[in-house]
Amino acid sequence: MEEPLTILYTANLRGDLERLPRLHTFLRQLKNQRPADEPDVMLCAVEPVARRILLLDAGNACALDTWHCAATGGRSALIVLDAMGYQAANVAGFLTAEGRARLDANYLGIALVDEAHPWQSGDVVVACGTGLPTEAESHPSEDNGSRFQTTDDLNDQATSPIHGAYTPSSRGISSPGGSLRIVLPPSASDALVGAKRASPAPENPPDLRPSPVGEIYLPPVEALQVGVIHVAWANHVPVIQARTVLDMPPNTPPDPTITSAVEFVLAEARRLGR
Repeated sequence: MEEPLTILYTANLRGDLERLPRLHTFLRQLKNQRPADEPDVMLCAVEPVARRILLLDAGNACALDTWHCAATGGRSALIVLDAMGYQAANVAGFLTAEGRARLDANYLGIALVDEAHPWQSGDVVVACGTGLPTEAESHPSEDNGSRFQTTDDLNDQATSPIHGAYTPSSRGISSPGGSLRIVLPPSASDALVGAKRASPAPENPPDLRPSPVGEIYLPPVEALQVGVIHVAWANHVPVIQARTVLDMPPNTPPDPTITSAVEFVLAEARRLGR
C-alpha cells in the first residue's frame, strides 16, 4: 500500500550556516508530528502504517556572494544539509561544476537536483522546473492519441509518463501510476495537478488540464521557515491532507552535532580561501 508522505522543505538559506544547528532541532520536532486528523491505520492489525518523511531544500541554500560559498564553489551549505539528513536540494544557480564533482566524489547522501539532474525515490520524483506546463504540453495533440487524463483515469492506469515544464532529461523519467512529482524551485502556486485535494484551494488556471501524474509546486518560504505538506494516496491518487509554512521559534536550541559540522565546514572553507 502507498504510505502517507510528509514533505518538509526549506529555501533561501543563502549560506547562513550559523543558524542551521537550530533549524535542525526544529526539523526534528516537525518530523515527529503528523496531521491532526490522521487516523491510526493498522497494517494486518499489528502495527501502524508509517508516514514517510521527505526533507528537501528548494533552492538558494548557498549564495556565491557569501565568502564560504564562493570559497567552496557552493559546497559548504550542502555538506551541512547532508549532515542534517536532507534527501535532496535544488542546487541550480550556485553549485559550480567543480563543486558538484567534488561532492559526487565524497558520496554524500543528499541528491543534487538541477534541470539536468532530477531525483527519484520510489513513487516520488523531485525535479527542477521553472513553472507550470506549457500550452503545448497541457494540450497534447489528438494525432498521437495522447491526452491528459482526469483523476478517475489515473485509477485504471498502470504506468504514467511524466509531463510538465521541464528539461528533456527530467521528462524522460518513467514513474508508476499514482506517483507524485515535486517541482523545484518554489513558485507562487502549489497546485497538485492531476490529483485531488482534501481541502478547498484555488482552482487551476483555466488553460491547464489535469496531468497524468500529480505535481506539487511548493509555496515559497524564506530562511528559517519550514514548509510542511502532508500527502496521502486515495485509490492511487495523491491527496493533499494539510499544508502550512512555519516560522522557527526564536528560542529553539542548537543541535551540538550540527554545530560541529558547521565549524568543520567553515574551517575547511578558510583553508581553501588562503
